[in-house]
Amino acid sequence: MLVVDEPTAELDRTTAASVLGALRAAADAGTTVILATHDPDAIAAADDVLELTRHLTHPTAVSLPPPGDDLVLAARGLRKHYGGTAAVSDASLDLRSGELAVIVGRSGSGKSTLLLMLAGWEHPDAGAVTGGGPWHELAFVPQRFGLVPELDVRDNVNLPARLQGADARGSDLLEGLGLAHVAARYPHQISIGQQQRVAVARALAVRPRAVLLDEPTSHQDGASAELVWSAIAAAAAEGTGCLVATHEPDAARRAHTAWSMVDGVLGPLA
Repeated sequence: MLVVDEPTAELDRTTAASVLGALRAAADAGTTVILATHDPDAIAAADDVLELTRHLTHPTAVSLPPPGDDLVLAARGLRKHYGGTAAVSDASLDLRSGELAVIVGRSGSGKSTLLLMLAGWEHPDAGAVTGGGPWHELAFVPQRFGLVPELDVRDNVNLPARLQGADARGSDLLEGLGLAHVAARYPHQISIGQQQRVAVARALAVRPRAVLLDEPTSHQDGASAELVWSAIAAAAAEGTGCLVATHEPDAARRAHTAWSMVDGVLGPLA
């Protein structure tokens, strides 16, 4: 027997198909495969399906106005190599206030490395980043969420506001992201998808000038992903520049601006 928990969550569709093919082959060879997933392709490939449902918060409809003129983050000629491999090659972009921008690319295309350089967490081999500002003005949602295990969900979300000495707005974010019912739980007591939404709420809690989000819906089912996109759009509507790295092919329809990333090369999305 093989028990697998969300094996395609952080993978683009092509790579996920390879994983599902390996699981299918194992099942055909006689292994019983039990797969926990929100991936519709995995569900379609299954022999039997047991669906667990719960009441979901409906996302708030957000009217996304045009972005502003203020440049909140800019990059010119960013390059990063690991050994002999170019993770990012000569990437340049601008992010304006109130802009929702997406970078679409397969797993391993360099999206995360680019976001880490934009956030100042990784030093480029060449090129420069301007804008951003201090931590409370440039928020970041990494693929590994970095929640504080000793704090419950509510306190994790409100922590940046406490550190900044600002008013906490965690309750509204928790409600909007469908997390109000788990606000008193600790990170280890909630699902990976819920932890990811907590990280999104925490990043938005201080109304940053810019927020970088690395695959913020990778662990979300369809309905929960809509809650995340609604929260991001609401932040953009309030003036935050939002840059999302994703492998979702339809993410461009949600954004003002969309780029593609292929083998470390950033360009306009075809």
